[in-house]
Formats: sequence, C-alpha cells, structure tokens
Amino acid sequence: MRDIPFFKMPNLDKEAEEVAKVIRSGWVTFGPKTAEFEEKFAKYIGAPYCVMVDNCTAALYLTCEHVFSRIPKEERNKVTIGIPSLTCAATAIAPIHAGLTVKFIDIEEGDSFCMDWRKTDASWQIPVHYAGKECDTGNRLVAVEDSAHRIIRNGYKNHRQAYSFYATKNLTTSEGGMIACSNEEEAIWYKKARLYGNGNASFSRDKMYSSGGEKYWEFESEFVGWKCNPTDILATIGLVQLEKLDELNAERERVAKRYNEGLGLTTDRSPWHIYPILVPERDKFMYYMKDNGVKCSVHFPLLHRMKAFSHLSANVPLTEKIYDKIVTLPLYPYMENEDIDYVIDLVNKWKKRHLD
Repeated sequence: MRDIPFFKMPNLDKEAEEVAKVIRSGWVTFGPKTAEFEEKFAKYIGAPYCVMVDNCTAALYLTCEHVFSRIPKEERNKVTIGIPSLTCAATAIAPIHAGLTVKFIDIEEGDSFCMDWRKTDASWQIPVHYAGKECDTGNRLVAVEDSAHRIIRNGYKNHRQAYSFYATKNLTTSEGGMIACSNEEEAIWYKKARLYGNGNASFSRDKMYSSGGEKYWEFESEFVGWKCNPTDILATIGLVQLEKLDELNAERERVAKRYNEGLGLTTDRSPWHIYPILVPERDKFMYYMKDNGVKCSVHFPLLHRMKAFSHLSANVPLTEKIYDKIVTLPLYPYMENEDIDYVIDLVNKWKKRHLD
C-alpha cells in the first residue's frame, strides 16, 4: 500500500544554506533581509509597497485597523463586513478584533467555492481567493483581499492584499505574512504598527550608530502598536522561495491538470494552493482514503458552525449544501505521476461505488 502525504515539502537545502549565513552574520531579527524580501516580493506581485509581518492573521488585522482607524473602536460594531464561512478562522478573527461586525456570505453557484458578493447587504467585504481561484469582488467596498492561497506574478489589483507564508503555502517562510498596498504613507504606518508603533527599529538605530547619528539610542512609540514583526531568518527563506516560485506554481499546475484529466473536471484555480473536490459521504471517504494510504484534508470546517462564531449572522445555504461533500486531495510540487494516478483511481472507484 502506498503512503501519500497531504503535503510534502520540496527540498530546502538552498534555504538552509542562506539561513546559516544569516545566523553567522549575527543579525537574525528583522533588518536588511526583511527589507530586501519586501522589495522583491512587491516587484513580483506588481504592488507599489509591501510590508512583512510574522503571519497572515496579523496582515489581515493590521489592514482592518488601518482602514477603519478613523472610526472610534466603540463605534466600529456599526460597520458590517462580509466574509465567507468556507475559509480559515483568520479571515473572521482579524475584523472581529478590529471591532467590526462580521456577517457570513454564501458562496457563488458553480465550482469556484468563492464568496458571492451579490448575496449580502454588508457594506464592506474581505474576499477570499479560495484554493487559488480569484474571487470576484463586485462593487462592494473591499477592506482587504485575503490572498493566503494566491501568490502569482503581477497579481496585485490595487486593493490591499494579505498573504500567507505558512508551511504548506505556494511560497513558505515556515510562518509569515505580507501586506501589499498602493500608498506609501499607509505602508509606513504598517511598518510602525508591527513594532509597538515605533518607526525606528533596532537595525535603523544600528545604522545610525555606525554613521555617527545623534542620539542613535532613542526611539518612540508614536501610537499604541502591536508586536508582529518578522525576522531576517524568515525573510531569507522567503527570498530563496521567491526565486523558485514560478517553478513551484508550475508544478502545482501540473498536478492539478493531471487530477482534472483523470477526474473529468475542468476547474481552474491557478495557481492551485489546494485541490478541493466534492464526493458523496465525505466522512466515510476520508477513512477510505486513509485505509488506502492517502491523507486528505477538509478546507475548511465552516466558521459559522464553530462556537467562537456561532452568534454571527449566517445565511449560507449553498455553503451548507456542499460542506459535507468537500474534501481536499494531496497536492504538492514534484508529486509523482504514479501517486497522482493512484489517488485518481481511488476517487473514481469511490464515486462509481456510490453511483451504482
């Protein structure tokens, strides 16, 4: 019997070599490598400015805080913001901690599984590019796009975007996140907000010391900020991964294309972070796949069913309809064709068994 993981990390020898250099340099917190990664990532996605943080939840939260900063926090609950229920908890946690009222929006018809902006009266939204598929933002106000699943060359579309560099993402730094925006003043605010509201981080003070700057030791929190800065270790991993990203995305495309051909599907979720499908009797299917040596997953347990979010408004009948069928098949760069075909064969046998 085969043993096929849900995700298999590609070789990271080059990343390890570069990280070792950073460690030997003696500067491991955020500094020059972070700035370099921000600049190169911005160029890759086509954004004017990028600011790195230590996770995507922080990226989503800081953008919500900035967008609604002119509204007193005690009055922000009057602002409704629509998000899908079929998403990571971070998409809800960020606006809730920013004081906003979250409303769950149903998905659109078809097989994109993306949120349908037409199905809500919420004044604002956080569209989620589910599995890599670009979500239609319509004519609603967008606070930030949740791009945790979608990193593509020249993919920036003028809205603020929050990216994830979690371990299984198309580009990983082990953990990490990035904010993309179009306004320099806004980008400067994020850089201060990620470190106590302080615009003069350690590396800046170190450069002032070396250049003979006056009172190089002083720094000040200009506002009550947070602590979610990245490190140069994370940024260094990101720099190497960014060099590989076109190839890694192409590999995911190859796997997804073979799945599509073998399963008779035509969905395009480029750049394919995950490969979700619908199957009958999903829970039994999960054990069936496990018994045959294949680890699958579910993206995602519905937020409105969770205790933390069950009090929030949710009119999501289509989301409910597909949830008990949705499953995520293994997908990762350099997945062997024999393994892909093995998964395809198991899925087709399951579907045939439940159609006969």
